Amino acid sequence: MTDGWFKVHRGWMDNTVFKDDKERICWLWLIERAAWADTNHFVCGAMHSVPRGSLFVTYREISKRFGWSLTKVQNFLLRLQNEDMIQYDKRTKKGHITICNYDRYQQTKDNIQNNKETKTGTLNKKVRNKEENSVCPSVSENDLPWVSFRDSYQSIPKSNWSSKDETILSWLTKSIQKDGEEVVLNGTAEYARLCRQQNRPAYNPVKFLRERKYLQPKASAGVKEERTDFRMFQ
Repeated sequence: MTDGWFKVHRGWMDNTVFKDDKERICWLWLIERAAWADTNHFVCGAMHSVPRGSLFVTYREISKRFGWSLTKVQNFLLRLQNEDMIQYDKRTKKGHITICNYDRYQQTKDNIQNNKETKTGTLNKKVRNKEENSVCPSVSENDLPWVSFRDSYQSIPKSNWSSKDETILSWLTKSIQKDGEEVVLNGTAEYARLCRQQNRPAYNPVKFLRERKYLQPKASAGVKEERTDFRMFQ
């Protein structure tokens, strides 16, 4: 499905998820290759449905097209996932990528009436993703853990707060469920204090939470533990 055209939102090039123009071109390449209507695709001899706004592609295809290593491809797609720009499904030998909000930006007058039919496959996939990953909660100023985490993190001059608030809140909620509110918030506050003290830029908050860096705030902030040389007392 290479005929026709697709739309992009004005200002998309300023999205901080992209590190260079080649990554921007890769993003456009994924949108261009995405199916504009529900279709089917053979993968290793088996027929698979390809809902509107999605495509089958391998790491190697992207690697060959853009001259990237497989690790670079994996990291780029992971960044897009963390920013809720794509969903990546590895259940087949070819990865299945769904462009998030595809219908929001690619809606036309011609397909408004048929929208329910064309979105059926995508909605079914979203239902599965909700069951597996849960929906990102909405941000509220009445959510005290969120406000505490945000204020601590943004007190760092170079906080690298480039992800969407909803994405960060989703990871914060998962972290609190896993390690407890006190551990997460106290570890974050200590990490922020050390970063300010050393004038050190912070990790992106999603990376900070995903890798549970609040459990070791000193190491995360690059502070080396002082060791006593007991030989001086001998």
